[in-house]
Amino acid sequence: MNVTNELQESAETVKRHMDGNQENMGLLEGRFLQVNNRVKEGLGQMASAEGAMGQVEDAISSARQATATLLAQMEQIQQMLRQIEEVASQTNLLSLNASIEAARAGAAGKGFAVVADEVRSLAARSAQVAVKIQAVVNALAGATQEVYTRVDGGGTAVRDGMASLHELGDSLEAMEAAAQDARRIMQEQRCGMDQTDASVVKMRAGVAQISQYTNDNADGVEKITVAIEEQNASTTALAAQFLEIAGMSEELCRDA
Repeated sequence: MNVTNELQESAETVKRHMDGNQENMGLLEGRFLQVNNRVKEGLGQMASAEGAMGQVEDAISSARQATATLLAQMEQIQQMLRQIEEVASQTNLLSLNASIEAARAGAAGKGFAVVADEVRSLAARSAQVAVKIQAVVNALAGATQEVYTRVDGGGTAVRDGMASLHELGDSLEAMEAAAQDARRIMQEQRCGMDQTDASVVKMRAGVAQISQYTNDNADGVEKITVAIEEQNASTTALAAQFLEIAGMSEELCRDA
């Protein structure tokens, strides 16, 4: 095997490897593109989730504020009920004192005693109603406080979820940047391989041209060799003729 054939085969081998590498690079670039697209989809879904969680957080904040307002109003109602109980207690004492004074007045104070008894009865009923209302308000306040606690806990969970989403978003953005960098590097390598491939093609063409020149030169050398051999044969024949003529001349000289 001559040098040009070896060069030609080496160029063919390099070309096959380059084609295989180009195909693999294309597959890898496609995979990185898929990863990049998936990351973008994840970022879009995460943005939607953040928006939804933001709405939930706003709703929880409004509910927490409304619950706090309700608790404050219930506290005011409880204060009013305590004031009613105090007024009823004082009214009961006043009616009791009036009954005592009416009893001392004898017959003249009987009408006043009846009124005092009615006032005392109304005060007692008012106190009982106030106690019942107080119990209901206390129960509502307890339930409202529990709702407030749960709503506040839900707000904390939403904030924690938002923080986790932000961390996930940072990770996805880092992955997107890495995928884009990888694609850029792959594209740069593909450009380099394209240039190398072009160089290999040029080398193959040069080797083929050299091989053609070599073959042409070999044909020329072979033709020259044949011509030289023919010339040698002619020269040999001519020398033989000269020798024959010389021999004949010597014979003629001897005969003379």
